[in-house]
Formats: sequence, C-alpha cells, structure tokens
Amino acid sequence: MHECGTAEGVAALYPLGHFDPASRKAQILPKKKAPGVDFFGVDKYYYIVRSDLGCYMRSANFHQGNDLEVFTLHNSCRGGLHYLAHEDDYFYIIKGNEYRRVKNLNKDLDAEVSTLHEKCHGGDHYLSSFGHFYIIFQSKGFYRRVKNLNSAAEAVDYTLHPSCKNGLYYWGLKDYFYFLKPVDKWGVQYYRTTNLNKNWKADTFSVHADVVNFLPGGLGITHGIAFGRWEAIKTIYDDSNSPGKKKITRMVGYTKQKMSSIESNWKVGTRMFLEVGGLSGLISKYQFSLSTEVGGSQVNTDQEEWSEAAEVEETVSVSLNPKEKLYVWQYQLGLGKEAVLFCRSMKLTKTPKPPTEIPLPPSKPPKNTMSKIVPKNKAPGVDFCGVDTYYYIVRPDLGCYMRSTNFNEGKDLEVFSLHNSCQGGEHYLAHQDDLFYIIKGDHYRRVSNMNKDWDSVVYTLHPNCRGGDHYLSAFGKFYIIFQGRGIYRRVSNMNTDEDAIEYTLHPNCKDGLYYWGIKDYYYFVKPCDEWGVQYFKCTDFHQSSDAVTYSFHADVVNFLPGGLAITKGLSFGRWEALKTISNDSNTPVTWNKKITRKVGYTKQKMSSIEHNWKISMSASYQPGLLTELAAKYQFSLSADYGGKHVNTEQEDWNEATETEESISVTLQPHEKMYIWQYQLGLGNEAVLFCRSMKFTNDSTPPEDIPFPPPKY
Repeated sequence: MHECGTAEGVAALYPLGHFDPASRKAQILPKKKAPGVDFFGVDKYYYIVRSDLGCYMRSANFHQGNDLEVFTLHNSCRGGLHYLAHEDDYFYIIKGNEYRRVKNLNKDLDAEVSTLHEKCHGGDHYLSSFGHFYIIFQSKGFYRRVKNLNSAAEAVDYTLHPSCKNGLYYWGLKDYFYFLKPVDKWGVQYYRTTNLNKNWKADTFSVHADVVNFLPGGLGITHGIAFGRWEAIKTIYDDSNSPGKKKITRMVGYTKQKMSSIESNWKVGTRMFLEVGGLSGLISKYQFSLSTEVGGSQVNTDQEEWSEAAEVEETVSVSLNPKEKLYVWQYQLGLGKEAVLFCRSMKLTKTPKPPTEIPLPPSKPPKNTMSKIVPKNKAPGVDFCGVDTYYYIVRPDLGCYMRSTNFNEGKDLEVFSLHNSCQGGEHYLAHQDDLFYIIKGDHYRRVSNMNKDWDSVVYTLHPNCRGGDHYLSAFGKFYIIFQGRGIYRRVSNMNTDEDAIEYTLHPNCKDGLYYWGIKDYYYFVKPCDEWGVQYFKCTDFHQSSDAVTYSFHADVVNFLPGGLAITKGLSFGRWEALKTISNDSNTPVTWNKKITRKVGYTKQKMSSIEHNWKISMSASYQPGLLTELAAKYQFSLSADYGGKHVNTEQEDWNEATETEESISVTLQPHEKMYIWQYQLGLGNEAVLFCRSMKFTNDSTPPEDIPFPPPKY
C-alpha cells in the first residue's frame, strides 16, 4: 500500500455552492448592510465604530494610517444604529427615536438620553460638521441641516450633489464633509468636500491598508476573496491487495500567529481582554460570514477550532482492491490563495473529484439578544447599600460583597468575604452611623463590619417596618419601600417606627430592581433597556427631584446577578461536533482513532474578569474562584436572564485540559459517524467543556440536555 500527500489529477477544488474567487470582487459592506458600523470625526481624530465587534478604531489620518488605536465600546454604547460626534466634544449614539450623548464611548461618561425630533427621524446617515447636525436621506437624494437633534432648530433641506449621492458611510469634521466611496478599480477611497450640495473643494484619498483591515469586508480586499474548499490531503492506493493501517496527519485550527499581523500596526487597548490575534480572529469570522457577492463564504464558523492551528494525527485501516485509490479530503477556509482556517471535517472518496457538501451551516444575521439583571425578588439576599463615599453590592449567594467609590467609572473595586453570621440576609443596608444592617424575617442584625461581624447587636423590626420589598438609608433616615403598593415609609428607627411618614413613589421611581442610598442621595437600578444596565440617582423618591441616570461599568456588571450574560453574551448549551468520520468509498473502512477533546473550565481566561477587582478574601482564596461561582450561577438562571437553567455542580471545574480517548469503528461504504461533546458557553465562546459525549449516524445534534435543573 502506498500513499502520497496529494492526488495526481485531482479535480478543481471549488465544489457546488462555492465560487471560484477569481470570478468575484471584494466589497466594503455599506452601512445599510452592516448594522452598528459607522464613521465619524471630531477635532483631529477620525473614528470607525464596529459595534458588532464591541470596539472602535481611532486614527489621526485614514490615508496614512497614523495613530491607529482600538478601544472597547462600553456596553451602554453598543448596538447603536448611528454614531456621530459634535464640536461640543460629545459623541452621539442613535437608537430608534432616541439618542445618547456621552463624553467617552469607552467609559460612557456624562451620559444623557434625549428624544430625536420627528424631523430628524429615519435618516440613512447622521453626521456633524460646521457646528450643525446633518441627516442624510440618501434614498431620497437630499439632506437636512439642523442645529439641534432634539428640537430640529434651524432646519433646512438641501439636494445632494450627484457626486455625493453614493457614499457607503458619511461623516464630518469641523470644516469638512467626508464619505466612503464604493470600491472601484482604484480600491477603497474616501471623498472630502466642503459642501455636499455644491461639491466644493472636492478631494479623494485612498484608505490605508491597516484601516481597510478594520472595515466590514476589508479582509477580502487586503488578503483576497474568501474561499471554502475540500483539499485533498492524502491519497492512499494499494497494488498488493493487502490491508494496512495508515496515519493521517493534518492541521486543525486557525493560523492565529500569522493573521495577527493584521493587528501589528494597531494599538489595542488592554481593556479589550483579547489575546494577540483575538481581534483578527473576530474579523476573519466576520469575513467568512459575508455573502459571496461581497467576498465572503456565507458560512458560520463559530463551532470551528479557532485556537492556533496544530497538527493532529489519526489512523485509518482500509482494504483496497488492486490499483484502487482512496482520496482523503479536509475542508479549509481561506483568503486569496492561502488557507486560514483548517476545519475538523474530513471525507474519504474513491474518486479525485472533491465532495460537494459544504460542512458548515450558513451564516445568519446577528440576533438582537438583550439579557436582563435578575431583580431582587428573584435573587434572594442580593442587595445594594451605601454609606459615606462607598457603594456596596452584597452577594450572599457567593459569600462576598463588593465595595466601590464609583459604579459608573468602576473605581476602587474591592471584594470582601461575607462573615458567616452576616450571610443569608434578606436585605442589606448601611446607615450614616457607619453601621450595616442585615434583615432576616422580623429581626435585623447591626454590625460595624460585614467581613468581621464586629459590634453585632440584634433587634426586632417594628411591625410597621416588616414586609418591605426594599430597605435603604439616606438623609439620616431609614426607608422601607413597599413596591407593590407604590409607597415608601420613612422612619428614624426600624425598631420603634419613630417619626414614621408614608409617601407615594413617583412614577419614575416605581420600577427599580434594587434600591439603596447614601448620605444625600437615593439610588435604584433601572430595568435593562436598549442602553444597557443603568442606575438612577435623585434626592426625592416622591418628586423624582434632581434626577440623573448613570451606566454601570462593565467590571461592576460582571458582579451583578445575570451580569455575565450582558458583558459576555447569552448562555448557550449545545452538542458540539468534535469529529465527523465519513466513508464515501465503496469499501468498508476501520478507524482506530484517538479522540482528543477538552474537559473542564476555561478558568485562566475567565479569571480576567477579576483583574480589575482587588480580592480581599480569605488566605485560602484561589484566583478564578469568584468567576467560577458567577459562571455556575449564570448557567443556572432561566433564559429570561441569559441562563440555561442547568445545575453544573457535578462537572469538572478545573482548568480545561485536553484528554484522549481511543475508539475503533468500522464504517460501511457511504456511512458517516458524528462524535459530539456537550459544551456550555457565553456569547459565542465555550466556557465549560463537559464530560458528556455521544455518537450518532447523522448530522442532527442530540436533543437531550445532560444536566439536571438547578436547585433553588
């Protein structure tokens, strides 16, 4: 029996359903086909927002590719339909008929939400220049200039000059208008003018390759059209009619190190929490997901191996007739002429004609998936409180609490163990006397330190102070909120009900998930909406006086019940096809194979959540334990809060490692076998590689969930 690396006379490698790259042209996706992507400018910088990737690029010059830096997009700034910046040094994010104005897209500073005036609704593009806002109604061939998006003051309409009608994206700086031109024989270019109606002082500039790489569809231009093909990696033939075993060595994974060169001229902010090559991997996934008309392959590659490509070896035992050949194929995705992603899928055929099946599911438009923070009435014991300059979030379910000086900026985040005697509370609050109060049933425990349980005293709650939905302290008083009745009770002492007065809750203050207070303010966590997780501050719950809304910093959201689904993505549980074995020949084939799979939890990677927390727990605390507990909790939640409603306590929560398992299977002619592993994850990334494994004869994943429901 003989073998060689590739087959002589192998047919063309572009099967049905895929196109020869030479017959297609790459394109930059226009704004209407790339939700959340936009351009804008302010002062001396240009920006490209990739909300789909959770980041944005800043540059001093798109033509020269100067000062390219990539920043994380704050959760509350993601999912915008349009992005622009104004000369007031604010950024504007438009969603529906509202816009959010912020000082910083990375930190969501000084956020304020306003309503778009009806004359400003429905624009195809929004930009700012010459001290005004411009709404371009591209399909109608005109634009509207206003002084204010909320009032539409000084509104004037102008016709778009024919040379300015076909921009893919429009943006402005102080004294210029810009738009990205459709790709032509000169490549990717942008157009500059001082007047979109008269087309004065027009110039055209090319976009630097390092900038093109960041654009939706850009890799197809800089690296070549995407392809997907079955590559003949081995030919086995027998001229002795004797059976034999053969080892097949192939690459599986992503050429991460090589493709990370895309990032070499970008300064990627540390807050991106991506390893080198991680951002280029996201961009490559996006490119492969695009339609073939714009240089993609229209496939979903989330289930493929995106770690650095490495060689794997497996053994096949075949019996061939004299002069008979067996062709071994692997599916590969690439850009231009170079393979980038070596897929798991492999097939055996008796002819040199490549298989026609595309072994990847088609790409689908991203779903609008919004998760929610678990409210207090569904998260026993979880609570907020505040005193003096500190805010606290208590997680008795995790046995700890977080302290911060600023939830919006994520400042001074420190996590402490909750003393045993302070655990199991139904409500937690803090008073201006620097004492903490833990309510259980009809009693409360007062301590000076929840970590040490110092100076503890237990009191009885006055009957009039019992049964509240929320408890807090502010302005030297205690407040009991009876949310279902729409009222709150203010007292000087919860044991005696002294100075009791009841007030109605203002409509703006009725729907809080959690309530707390400090010396001079009341706060509550707002229900999640299109702007993310926010909290409300005011000086009066009855009149909603001096109201201000702030977003939570992502490092704080991670500590909230249900927060991981907001920062990382919704939980998923699925059977992952580890291996597909296919025999397309007319001869039985026996595989003697070692199945390599990961088992365990991506502890090291997930522990990055803790990097901006100062952990002041017990000496026995192991890094990553808190995020492990938070992940277990997230998976236990219902789908309403981004969970999978499963109990994972019996799984292996040690650092994920590769394990090998030997199998021997005989496939009859034209038979297939699929090997599956159950995985749990967040967003698109697997987090927990479970022990459960199944074998099936078809490509439909198993339907059973190999976990019990959570115990509450």
